[in-house]
Amino acid sequence: MTRHKVLSIDFYDDFQCVGNKCEDHCCKDWSITVDKKTYVKYQKLPVSEFKKKLSSHINRNRKAKSDYAYGKINLVEKECPMLLQDRLCEVYLNLGPENMCYTCRIYPRIFNKVDDTLEQSLTISCIEVARNLLLRENPIEFNLDIKEVSEFNVVRNISTKNFKNISHRYFNEMREFSIGLIQNRRLTIENRLAILGLFIKKVSENSGLEERIEDVICNFNNLIEAGQYDKLIESLISEKSVDAQLEFLTQLNNIILSKRINNKRFIANFEKVSEGLNLESGDGNEIKAAFVDSLEKSYRDFISKHQYIYENYLVCYMFKTMFPSSEKNIMEIYLSLIVQFSILKMNMIGLCQYYKEEMDTDKTLNLIQSYASVTEHDEFLASKLQEFLKDKEYTSLAHGFTIMGK
Repeated sequence: MTRHKVLSIDFYDDFQCVGNKCEDHCCKDWSITVDKKTYVKYQKLPVSEFKKKLSSHINRNRKAKSDYAYGKINLVEKECPMLLQDRLCEVYLNLGPENMCYTCRIYPRIFNKVDDTLEQSLTISCIEVARNLLLRENPIEFNLDIKEVSEFNVVRNISTKNFKNISHRYFNEMREFSIGLIQNRRLTIENRLAILGLFIKKVSENSGLEERIEDVICNFNNLIEAGQYDKLIESLISEKSVDAQLEFLTQLNNIILSKRINNKRFIANFEKVSEGLNLESGDGNEIKAAFVDSLEKSYRDFISKHQYIYENYLVCYMFKTMFPSSEKNIMEIYLSLIVQFSILKMNMIGLCQYYKEEMDTDKTLNLIQSYASVTEHDEFLASKLQEFLKDKEYTSLAHGFTIMGK
């Protein structure tokens, strides 16, 4: 094993898969790639019924761009065929964990790299990760260590020295400010995101470095500390924003229905969202009445006590996706973040309206983890909504704030 400088999210080293005790499982609904080393190893297994079954469900991926995607396991009815009825892995039982393919050995871990620092993050599409990161009331922290790492496939690699643009050159400074802002609990989560939008806009307009990035960050921190942004989102959007949010919600409903999403946990949640907001009625007045009622009562009552869940979700998402780095336009990256948050918020509003006083953190956990399972392994939902926003010309910072709401 090689020693590396490693930055990791603070639950990373404590994570352990709970196997068939998991209330959900990760052996479904997504592409399971097989690395070349493991593929070759499987081909050399002695003849047996297990070898026959395994070989019959693995194909070469002739279009693979790396050895990590050399082959793939063909799902049967959206599940891995090597998953037994007792929800244990047949490969694990027969060959041991060290002989599982890279995808299955590593999930839910994700590796990125900034200069010479390896970054270890976790995806909350894993229910065990989601439970331990989302529901904690203390802020998420990060650990910087020198560690031995046996294997990793870097998803994203950023150089702050041979930089492509300002979001790469000043990546560390911008991300430290962004995550610190999202963890500023003196502000509502919407105000934190709105301030972040102003910061991203300022940086994108300052691409020629007329003003030093350190000075931009210092100025924003001073204004935040002075309370200048405490009511920012309230001052930027009007009551008419509810109509835009409802249009967004209706489009979300249409996309989910057209996609025929297979994730049973997500669909079960969305059916409750639909019932809570009367979406199937198609009556705009009924939908708006339910939506506003939830905003003013059940949703507001619940989220006022649990904003840390949103905060933790955003911090996990930002660290994993290396926000705000971008090959193109950092404002697009910010608006993508707003779309992800807005979809989640719409679902939360509907779920709170469905459960009312029975809404709790376990139901929130179920919703967010199933939502992450759908969006993180299939970008269809978010990409279609972004197409909708572009068609409506909702691509400015102001429109992002409107969709998000207050």
